[in-house]
Amino acid sequence: MTQPASERVDPKLLLAIVATGLMAFIGIFTEAMTNVLFPTLMEEFHIGTAVVSGSPQAICSSSRL
Repeated sequence: MTQPASERVDPKLLLAIVATGLMAFIGIFTEAMTNVLFPTLMEEFHIGTAVVSGSPQAICSSSRL
């Protein structure tokens, strides 16, 4: 039994929904991984939070050392 054409989901719409979900998952995963990684980077390189998080002012001032 097939669905009427008005009830079918367009494959492009389905792909867009899956892609959006995948991008959201990757974003959350990246944030969680970064929160775990920051303390290790700070300890390993003896730098502060501003430098490891990519603050432009901290990066410029640390490159002059």
